[in-house]
Amino acid sequence: MANHKSAILRIKKSDTARVRNKYYHKTTRNAIRDLRNEKDKKKAEVSLSSIYSMLDKLVKRNIISKNKSANLKSKLTKSVQLLEGEGLKDSDKTKKVKSETVKKVSKSSKTVKSKTEKKVSVTSKKKETKVSKKPSK
Repeated sequence: MANHKSAILRIKKSDTARVRNKYYHKTTRNAIRDLRNEKDKKKAEVSLSSIYSMLDKLVKRNIISKNKSANLKSKLTKSVQLLEGEGLKDSDKTKKVKSETVKKVSKSSKTVKSKTEKKVSVTSKKKETKVSKKPSK
């Protein structure tokens, strides 16, 4: 046991903070669990905003890291969007995914073409400058 009064008070203070942090963390985990088990999209969207604020408060209190909070928010948002309700139908979801992949492929091929065009233009400029620098006799 600590001999100094300040050490005794520090131990007492850290114990109360530990219990408080444990309560906040457990409450948030229970809310996340309930959200994952939710079947109704409207109720899930309402509880999602409250969970966002809970996670932000945990980050502010330094109970969890900012990156873990961002990862949880991302996963929960995806799970809420996949719930059935007023959102997209299954056939619309697949169409949207297919169009996104096509766009990604076309963007990547455009960047490759533009890079090769730039390289060609640079090399042609170098050749022109070399030719003009040769002295004529």
